[in-house]
Amino acid sequence: EERNDVIAAVTYITSRREYCEAPIGLLSICMGASATTFAYGDKENSLKNFPQLKAMVAIQPLNYTVFARSLGWPGWIIRGGNKVLKERGINLEDDFLPYIPDIEAPTRVIQNTNDPWTDLDLVNRFYQELQVEKDMVWWDLKNRRAAAYAYLAILLKPYLLGSTSISKSPE
Repeated sequence: EERNDVIAAVTYITSRREYCEAPIGLLSICMGASATTFAYGDKENSLKNFPQLKAMVAIQPLNYTVFARSLGWPGWIIRGGNKVLKERGINLEDDFLPYIPDIEAPTRVIQNTNDPWTDLDLVNRFYQELQVEKDMVWWDLKNRRAAAYAYLAILLKPYLLGSTSISKSPE
């Protein structure tokens, strides 16, 4: 139920006096993009309730079933695991794709074309079903799952270490 974690994080930030009016961007990586999509589609406590959400970056969106298959798990293990988890109220077979139209923030989708664990049809479907301002970025990186994450870290390093600042240009 990672969707609840996403909603809780946004609720916390927006409850802080110093950030309650600040624009918020979501960085949703891998199955985090799935969790964020579920959070937008949540009927009881949706991310749609937060007008501060202004953008989302979905990096290599993936769901549990594709992930488990990419690990080489046979179908009977995936089904057995899902059966046990369902008894505990967790359904990993849920598909986040029906909730894509619920996303309200402009979204950039990023995908390594050589990612061996991905399903490019799923990524393309995610992008095509977005009904907001959107763009797609294809990175041509090594044939490793973590290649895109490593590249993202390189791109963000100057900002995270404080050697570069992000500011508005003078008007």
